[in-house]
Amino acid sequence: MSNQCTKIDMGGQGESRIQQRTPPRTYPILADEVENPNDVVTSTFPVCSKTTHILFDTGATRSFVSLSFVRYLSVPSQDLDICLAVETPSGNTLIADKVHRSCELMLCDRNMLVELVPLAILNFDLTLGMDWLSANHASVDGFKKEVRFAILDQPEFGF
Repeated sequence: MSNQCTKIDMGGQGESRIQQRTPPRTYPILADEVENPNDVVTSTFPVCSKTTHILFDTGATRSFVSLSFVRYLSVPSQDLDICLAVETPSGNTLIADKVHRSCELMLCDRNMLVELVPLAILNFDLTLGMDWLSANHASVDGFKKEVRFAILDQPEFGF
């Protein structure tokens, strides 16, 4: 997977789309738990000035940070209003009760913010889920292994 950023030429404004709500379940996954590798994209980008292995997962409702990567976050954790019971594809349930708000992610020379829930995940430092993807007008093309962004009032870009 290349992390080379490109400006996407859409040849016009594009169509207005209605966003659908995602189900209230969350599936942070391990590399060997990916049922369909065409549903996800992985890449490496700096987060808090550290090279980070990231999973872009349209099957995850929330965004997560591995417990081993939490020490690099410069933003202290806060209590979640409601604890999360997080199901994994292997059938395990993990409980999350903290969140790191406004963590900096440098993506394609753009400083973007992400809200990260610490969770015992392996193989990836971050899992960026639908909360972050939809907030940043991102679309994931698992077959092409691309993520495209159409943020309002900014040129479209992707990698």
